Amino acid sequence: MASNAVLGALMARERHGVGQYVEVALFDDGIIMSGQAVMNYLITGEDQVRCGNGSPVAEPVGLFDAKDGRVYLACANDNIYQRFMGDVLERPELAKDLAFSTNAARLQNRQKLHLIIADCFAKGSKDMWLEKGLKSAVPIGIVRSIADACSSDEIKEQRLLSRIPHPMGGYVPNIAAPFRFSGTPLVDPIAAPLLGQHSEVVLREVLGYDDARIETLAKSGTFGVKRAVSVPLTEEAVK
Repeated sequence: MASNAVLGALMARERHGVGQYVEVALFDDGIIMSGQAVMNYLITGEDQVRCGNGSPVAEPVGLFDAKDGRVYLACANDNIYQRFMGDVLERPELAKDLAFSTNAARLQNRQKLHLIIADCFAKGSKDMWLEKGLKSAVPIGIVRSIADACSSDEIKEQRLLSRIPHPMGGYVPNIAAPFRFSGTPLVDPIAAPLLGQHSEVVLREVLGYDDARIETLAKSGTFGVKRAVSVPLTEEAVK
């Protein structure tokens, strides 16, 4: 929110030639981030309760166990539900059942519907359900652990993980920024500096100290002067 506000202020300055203060409050941000629940309360007057991985306004939504892992399903409207029952689960009779044919009815019969879906999902693999969901335009996703995500095809294709040479030897792992620019590529990352790694540069180039004074400080340890040299990331270092 702060970034968006700053960008808005920069755009206003470009158009009007005047800068301004920007204020972003954590409480305000919390209300915005709870927007759907807040709007539900404002419209209905009913206090909202936690719904975990489900939804208070749409069904079926939630986690289900496949034979080899968990999948997440989100049927946000009646059209998606019809495709889910007809094309994914291949249970068209449930799409026409008056107990489930509308979202309002599914909310009333949430528990019964979830038991039916859970029984169906348990008979297939998570990859099978993912593929069927993709073909039918039904939002189904595989629930991954951190280890699963780090070894996934997507993370490799996006080149999100790399290794950075460390000035003390070896490498440190790195996660790339989640955005790309077509005209101005991001610079290669470098390892965090060691304590005092840039002290000599600061003393010499910023403060104008001579060699003798820097050597005296280095020997005394006053400024923790170290002469380690950072190593830039090279293509060979990325695995």
